[in-house]
Amino acid sequence: MRWLTAVLAVAVLAGLVWMVAGRRVSESETRPTIGTPINISPTPTDMPPVVPPESPPVAPIAAPPAIRTLPSPQAVAQDVEESVAEPERWRGTPIPYRVIPMEDFAAFVKNWGNAKFFTEVLRSLDDWNKAFSSAVVMDDARPTAPDEAFFEKELLLMVASVGPPAVEGENPLSVVFLEDAPRGAWSFRVLTWLYEPPEPVDGGMTVKHTLLLAVPKEYIPKESSAVAFFGQKSLQAAIREAKEEGQSDLMIEMLKRRAKGEEDVAVVEISNMIHMPPTAIRQEDGSFFMPTPENPTPPNQAAPLEK
Repeated sequence: MRWLTAVLAVAVLAGLVWMVAGRRVSESETRPTIGTPINISPTPTDMPPVVPPESPPVAPIAAPPAIRTLPSPQAVAQDVEESVAEPERWRGTPIPYRVIPMEDFAAFVKNWGNAKFFTEVLRSLDDWNKAFSSAVVMDDARPTAPDEAFFEKELLLMVASVGPPAVEGENPLSVVFLEDAPRGAWSFRVLTWLYEPPEPVDGGMTVKHTLLLAVPKEYIPKESSAVAFFGQKSLQAAIREAKEEGQSDLMIEMLKRRAKGEEDVAVVEISNMIHMPPTAIRQEDGSFFMPTPENPTPPNQAAPLEK
């Protein structure tokens, strides 16, 4: 038994020696010897250099949309008055127009209250129907209003007055000028008109006189254009009416001082009527905020003020 145990011990020891020797041989074949360079394939010389992709251009930061405002009607009226008083200091760009004879339509202006003059901007057939009534009589083939196709490209500026009947074919209302008045970031359109009242008739009869101007719509955009109707009367007519009404000499002298121009062409202001754009929002200080898609409400205000 002793010899058998010795043989088994020798066999086990020989097996362990054989396993250790085989592991060392395997590691020597796979692991590089210290000091031996590792074979790394060099980069081919004909390969193009790697260029990093360019960064996309940075878009400039857009400036916040400007807040558009229009002055109060009183400020516009004062500006108009100063402009007319000093035409050499200010003249705007003429706006094309054509006069539409009121006799072309079987219609008349509706009553508008106690004011002697009535002005309006008519942009649609609905606007016309609000300002005019039809006056159709037998055998009258005239239309009662412009057709809808007219209002697709043009609008009407209207001035109406009450006074003595005029000579047939004459209109006591006439145009002085129609211009675009630039004022920095905003502008308004100025229609200056002249009223020459006819001679009174016996019985004090009065009628309505109407001035209609057709203007291409692009010259008076609905969203941004204020229209100032500035009325004048000749100094001679103003003095004549003052005398007919029994006004004092002091009032007549004041009319002369208020007149603008040379004595033979002097005029006196008789009306200032400002039509702000329908989209304008009246603010507490009397000015008007012009809403845009970027700025729909006035600054520091949650909801528009009542117009």
